[in-house]
Amino acid sequence: MSNKITILYLLDILKRKTDEQHPLTSSELINEIYEASHHQITIERKAIYRDIQTLIDYGHDILQTRENNRRGYYYANSDFEVAEIRLLMDAVEASSSISHKKSQQLIQKLSKLVNEHNEKDLQWQINYTSNKSENEHILYNVDTINQAIIHKQAITFQYYDYDLNHKRIARKKSYQGIPYALTWDQDKYYCVLYIEKYQTFSNYRLDKMDHIQTQETNHIPLPFDTKEHLKNTMGMYKGQKTTIQLQCANNQTLISHVFEKFGKDIMVQEVTNSHFTIAVPIEISPVFYGWLFQWTPQIRIVSPIDIKEHYHTMCIQALEKTE
Repeated sequence: MSNKITILYLLDILKRKTDEQHPLTSSELINEIYEASHHQITIERKAIYRDIQTLIDYGHDILQTRENNRRGYYYANSDFEVAEIRLLMDAVEASSSISHKKSQQLIQKLSKLVNEHNEKDLQWQINYTSNKSENEHILYNVDTINQAIIHKQAITFQYYDYDLNHKRIARKKSYQGIPYALTWDQDKYYCVLYIEKYQTFSNYRLDKMDHIQTQETNHIPLPFDTKEHLKNTMGMYKGQKTTIQLQCANNQTLISHVFEKFGKDIMVQEVTNSHFTIAVPIEISPVFYGWLFQWTPQIRIVSPIDIKEHYHTMCIQALEKTE
């Protein structure tokens, strides 16, 4: 085999099998290449030295170590730190939008981005969340939607719900819209679509979308800010958009939560020893009321009055249901 193939084997072995704690001598590298090539490549020691220098000249960070008259080589600069791969693996594991099967495949691919010594340390920690999607097509759907966004196309798709037996049930109608963004919110993956029929943006869970197809459209793109859209939409539920004024108890826990929820640039209108008041644009939805109830009585609605009265009625109805 040519020297070009030999040097590729050498680079792969250095990346996968070596680090500062696990250097390989020239003899060990020769043997690893021989084994990896299924006994087809034999290489002289001088050639190993020459190929290592070629890789170094190209920019690869290969270092030499000497201990007890044993000279070894190791790959010093991995593309990813172990902690970075751990973070990515945990994100895949935690996502309920990705099925068990796809999660396993992705985590296995991610584990190959570190050397085999660190790979062993990563794998034993894997524990999947039980709340996983059954949609095995989500990666293909992501690609289809992403291409539609790039080429400014519309998509049609089927949307699914679940019955009491946890089976996916397709809704009778099909859906159509122009995708503007793919985004995560609270462990769920969403597609933000502009629905021309209603002239509004709506959010659809990607794990509940399937049979996605693209089609050409004459739609003229509208101004759209993903960050602003997420800030105004709580739990990705659509609702009446309004600016709401909230009075909040003046304590560090609530202050931190409010800034995390609505951003640090929100308008703080009034501050006293006991409370502060904020005004935030938001889409009123059941998720908003559920969030508000968690913080009652530390947060209360000041205005608009109709929203305040509606929340009051909901609380009374909830109390009556418990009697």
